Amino acid sequence: MNAEDVFVLLPDCLRSAEIDLMEKLERRSDFLTANCYSSGTWTLPAHATLYSAESAYDHVAVRRGDTLSGGKVQVPKVARKNGYTTVLVSENPTFGSGTGFQEGVDVMDEDVHLKKYPSTDSPANDISNISLEAALTLISGVLKSGSILRNGINAVYGTYEYIQSKPPTDYPHHGEQVLSHLSTHIENNERVFAMVNLLDTHNPHYTPPERGAGRLDVTVSAQESEALAAANQNIEYILGEPLPKDARDGFESRDTVQTRMHDIYQTQVAYVDDIISDWFERHEDRLEDALVVTVGDHGQMFGAEGMVGHHTSLHPHGISVPVFISFPDAWSTEKPDFQHPTSFTGLVQAIEKTLAGQIGDADRFLNVWTESDVVTCVDGPTWNIGELQDDYGADLVDELGVRKIGIIEEDTQTVHTCLWKSSQVTTETYKITPNGRERIDAAPAELSGPQRDWLTDGDDVQEVGEVSARLEALGYK
Repeated sequence: MNAEDVFVLLPDCLRSAEIDLMEKLERRSDFLTANCYSSGTWTLPAHATLYSAESAYDHVAVRRGDTLSGGKVQVPKVARKNGYTTVLVSENPTFGSGTGFQEGVDVMDEDVHLKKYPSTDSPANDISNISLEAALTLISGVLKSGSILRNGINAVYGTYEYIQSKPPTDYPHHGEQVLSHLSTHIENNERVFAMVNLLDTHNPHYTPPERGAGRLDVTVSAQESEALAAANQNIEYILGEPLPKDARDGFESRDTVQTRMHDIYQTQVAYVDDIISDWFERHEDRLEDALVVTVGDHGQMFGAEGMVGHHTSLHPHGISVPVFISFPDAWSTEKPDFQHPTSFTGLVQAIEKTLAGQIGDADRFLNVWTESDVVTCVDGPTWNIGELQDDYGADLVDELGVRKIGIIEEDTQTVHTCLWKSSQVTTETYKITPNGRERIDAAPAELSGPQRDWLTDGDDVQEVGEVSARLEALGYK
């Protein structure tokens, strides 16, 4: 039996280390694993894999400033060809039209945080360049749209949301709104393939969502939130810079800052578990015949091996993501116990075959998924290296300009590294452990020809455009 609907929910920065906090979603799932590895270390490469069903070194949308090529878009087009209405819902500017993700999409509901109502029109680009000309463009777009009232309200609401200065004591994300928009699109369409980015587990980690904080009994004072915001220059953690004065009253060191941010991150994970469970309950009858995949797009670092955020480290905390799958009721299966590593790329390949009508049972889905090699790539940080060099001029900043390919076989990880504008590859091997990884002396996994070509072909150019500016506003610091 084919899946009537297919939903892929991607909580941004949701890492495997917190899988136990997703207890409500676990109860709703027919299968779950904490042993899946993303194709990259941040939003762009992972979502580009969702569209292309390719590893990051193949689709090459990996570096800050990259855009997914329309020629690489495969999965939404397969869905369209097989009768699905393709839907994108996101408040994350990386997962939107500015980076090529409009290709193959029928209902493009991006920049949800700037819209009061579901709409395929987004005022974001005009709002971010507020001027008389931009205002006229915005008004013109509203008047030409199919729903003048709705889009007019969205334009006013979005402008207000964009220009107001929100204090760090305000929770910054809009997951319930994103899922509400998704629900509207479900109710308006009979057969849906939806790709949904939920930004609620993403940094900044200053203030917890009220519902998640209540569930985990975490209390954060306004003074503490302000101190965390003052300390949130993650590059300064890596460089060993002292805490700024505004953060010293609340924290002894940058390590204690990261510990507290991790506490808040956990409340965000619990909150995402709650709102996804609510969404399941709202559409319980519709989801009986649906395939629902919830998977983190990448992880998040809080000081392991001296790294924070999600940048150039291939530590498991940054790339190991949990997967929860609810199969159509007709796809009966016993819950298998996966011990071996799986890949995000292989998971997408199984989703693509499901959309093409080539998979109609759970066992076949799992078999296709696990056939794929486990490979992760990174191409520099999400920071702007040029700006960092101007501000800090440190050797460590130069070392962030790097390409890496990580290959995982059973419990061993091989990491091949090449600095930008270099052809020299260094190799390290690690044993994956419950708490991360340990360096070992072992025979490395070899690179294929295409992998080596990509690894050694990195220039030192980072394009910084409108999407990058909006990323910084969302906490990419």
